[in-house]
Amino acid sequence: MRGMPLASVDGVSAVLDAVSDAYTSAVVAGTSPEVDAGRLVEVATERVDTDEPGIYVFTTPTYLSHPPFGWNTDDLARLDFRYLNVGSTTVDDDGLVVSELSRQNGLPEPYIILATFHAAESGVDYLAKESQIHRLLSEARHGPEKDGTQRTPGQGAGTGWFITRLPFILAVAEAIGLELVMSDDLKAGVNEMLSACQLTDWTLG
Repeated sequence: MRGMPLASVDGVSAVLDAVSDAYTSAVVAGTSPEVDAGRLVEVATERVDTDEPGIYVFTTPTYLSHPPFGWNTDDLARLDFRYLNVGSTTVDDDGLVVSELSRQNGLPEPYIILATFHAAESGVDYLAKESQIHRLLSEARHGPEKDGTQRTPGQGAGTGWFITRLPFILAVAEAIGLELVMSDDLKAGVNEMLSACQLTDWTLG
């Protein structure tokens, strides 16, 4: 849409939004192993205290079930890449909770949490940890932009979204001193959904 008049850009954006909403509604309305497993994870997600400081990886059932729109599914090396968001909850200098997960309000479906990370030591700046993960994902060209870079605030919402793999995020989190901390029911629900989505290589141990 670069170079188009603003009025035309607004019109194209409206059409794209309508198509996206219709696609999401069609997927969610159906019954399938992916949708059923997604509902289980949604229930488990609702029990997660996202006001607790930490790093959270989340997405939606539709994003997890399908490759990104227009993705080259013939590229076997990137066949299991999906839209994932890495956000954080931290406590600011005034002791107020700042949750990145509040940004999910514009999503067409309820979000589902795939992983939660905490540091062994207390007083960790999780916003800084989130920035580290974002930088590494961006350097690996897992950003959603056409050239693989991270979306910037100037490009609109969605700066925390990446097209990546959960095992890669797990490896990055471990490398910067974070530990996977999840309840058994959430982990079981996530693993069931990953299996339903044919993402068995993502299974959480």
